[in-house]
Amino acid sequence: TYRIPKTATAQTTGKVVFGVRPEKMTTEDVDKRRGEYDNFIEGVVLDASFTGVSVQYLVETPWGQELTIFERNVDVRELGRRGEKVDVLWRSKNVFVLDPGSDINDGLQYLGEPVVE
Repeated sequence: TYRIPKTATAQTTGKVVFGVRPEKMTTEDVDKRRGEYDNFIEGVVLDASFTGVSVQYLVETPWGQELTIFERNVDVRELGRRGEKVDVLWRSKNVFVLDPGSDINDGLQYLGEPVVE
Protein backbone atom coordinates (compact mmCIF):
# COMPACT_ATOMS: atom_id res chain seq x y z
CA THR A 1 0.00 0.00 0.00
CA TYR A 2 1.31 3.43 -0.97
CA ARG A 3 0.15 6.86 0.12
CA ILE A 4 -0.84 9.38 -2.54
CA PRO A 5 -2.36 12.84 -2.08
CA LYS A 6 -6.15 13.08 -2.42
CA THR A 7 -5.61 15.85 -4.95
CA ALA A 8 -3.69 13.51 -7.29
CA THR A 9 -6.75 11.47 -8.33
CA ALA A 10 -10.52 11.33 -7.99
CA GLN A 11 -10.34 7.54 -7.70
CA THR A 12 -10.84 6.32 -4.14
CA THR A 13 -10.67 2.53 -4.57
CA GLY A 14 -8.92 0.03 -6.79
CA LYS A 15 -5.54 0.08 -8.44
CA VAL A 16 -3.89 3.16 -9.90
CA VAL A 17 -0.76 3.73 -11.92
CA PHE A 18 1.43 6.32 -10.25
CA GLY A 19 4.90 7.71 -10.63
CA VAL A 20 7.56 9.66 -8.81
CA ARG A 21 10.26 11.69 -10.53
CA PRO A 22 13.78 10.23 -10.03
CA GLU A 23 15.06 13.33 -8.22
CA LYS A 24 12.18 13.15 -5.71
CA MET A 25 13.31 9.75 -4.38
CA THR A 26 16.18 8.92 -2.10
CA THR A 27 17.98 5.76 -1.04
CA GLU A 28 19.01 4.80 2.43
CA ASP A 29 20.11 1.78 4.41
CA VAL A 30 17.08 -0.39 5.13
CA ASP A 31 14.96 0.97 8.03
CA LYS A 32 17.17 4.01 8.65
CA ARG A 33 14.84 6.86 7.62
CA ARG A 34 11.41 5.35 6.99
CA GLY A 35 9.88 7.66 9.61
CA GLU A 36 10.65 10.77 7.53
CA TYR A 37 8.87 9.51 4.39
CA ASP A 38 5.34 8.35 3.57
CA ASN A 39 6.35 5.64 1.11
CA PHE A 40 9.14 3.18 0.51
CA ILE A 41 10.11 0.20 -1.60
CA GLU A 42 12.86 -2.17 -0.60
CA GLY A 43 15.41 -2.79 -3.30
CA VAL A 44 18.93 -3.84 -4.19
CA VAL A 45 21.53 -1.47 -5.64
CA LEU A 46 22.54 -2.51 -9.16
CA ASP A 47 24.74 0.52 -9.84
CA ALA A 48 25.76 3.86 -8.31
CA SER A 49 27.40 6.57 -10.42
CA PHE A 50 28.76 9.90 -9.21
CA THR A 51 27.67 12.53 -11.74
CA GLY A 52 29.01 15.71 -10.12
CA VAL A 53 26.00 17.42 -8.57
CA SER A 54 24.20 14.14 -7.95
CA VAL A 55 24.56 10.41 -7.59
CA GLN A 56 22.54 8.24 -9.96
CA TYR A 57 21.38 4.96 -8.48
CA LEU A 58 19.90 2.03 -10.35
CA VAL A 59 17.89 -0.06 -7.88
CA GLU A 60 16.06 -3.31 -8.56
CA THR A 61 12.69 -3.85 -6.84
CA PRO A 62 11.59 -7.25 -5.49
CA TRP A 63 9.42 -7.73 -8.60
CA GLY A 64 12.35 -7.06 -10.96
CA GLN A 65 11.66 -3.47 -12.04
CA GLU A 66 14.67 -1.19 -12.22
CA LEU A 67 14.27 2.28 -10.70
CA THR A 68 16.53 5.23 -11.43
CA ILE A 69 17.08 7.62 -8.53
CA PHE A 70 18.99 10.91 -8.64
CA GLU A 71 20.21 12.07 -5.23
CA ARG A 72 21.69 15.51 -4.83
CA ASN A 73 25.30 15.34 -3.79
CA VAL A 74 24.91 17.34 -0.58
CA ASP A 75 25.70 14.77 2.08
CA VAL A 76 29.07 13.15 2.33
CA ARG A 77 28.25 9.48 2.63
CA GLU A 78 29.39 6.27 1.09
CA LEU A 79 27.77 5.38 -2.22
CA GLY A 80 25.52 2.35 -2.26
CA ARG A 81 27.39 -0.72 -3.39
CA ARG A 82 26.21 -3.36 -5.81
CA GLY A 83 24.07 -5.92 -4.05
CA GLU A 84 23.43 -3.66 -1.03
CA LYS A 85 19.84 -3.67 0.23
CA VAL A 86 18.35 -0.19 0.43
CA ASP A 87 15.02 1.50 0.91
CA VAL A 88 13.87 3.75 -1.91
CA LEU A 89 11.91 6.48 -0.12
CA TRP A 90 9.63 9.28 -1.30
CA ARG A 91 7.01 11.64 0.07
CA SER A 92 3.38 11.30 -0.98
CA LYS A 93 3.28 14.95 -2.06
CA ASN A 94 5.67 14.03 -4.90
CA VAL A 95 3.41 11.33 -6.40
CA PHE A 96 1.58 11.85 -9.69
CA VAL A 97 -1.22 9.58 -10.89
CA LEU A 98 -2.17 8.67 -14.45
CA ASP A 99 -5.85 8.83 -15.44
CA PRO A 100 -7.58 5.46 -14.88
CA GLY A 101 -8.30 5.08 -18.61
CA SER A 102 -4.71 5.85 -19.63
CA ASP A 103 -2.27 3.35 -20.99
CA ILE A 104 0.99 3.27 -19.02
CA ASN A 105 2.81 4.24 -22.25
CA ASP A 106 0.68 7.35 -22.89
CA GLY A 107 2.88 10.36 -23.42
CA LEU A 108 5.81 8.33 -24.66
CA GLN A 109 6.68 8.79 -28.27
CA TYR A 110 9.49 7.88 -30.59
CA LEU A 111 11.22 11.05 -31.66
CA GLY A 112 13.47 9.38 -34.26
CA GLU A 113 17.18 9.54 -34.70
CA PRO A 114 18.95 12.86 -34.18
CA VAL A 115 20.01 14.77 -37.25
CA VAL A 116 23.58 16.04 -37.13
CA GLU A 117 24.25 18.96 -39.47
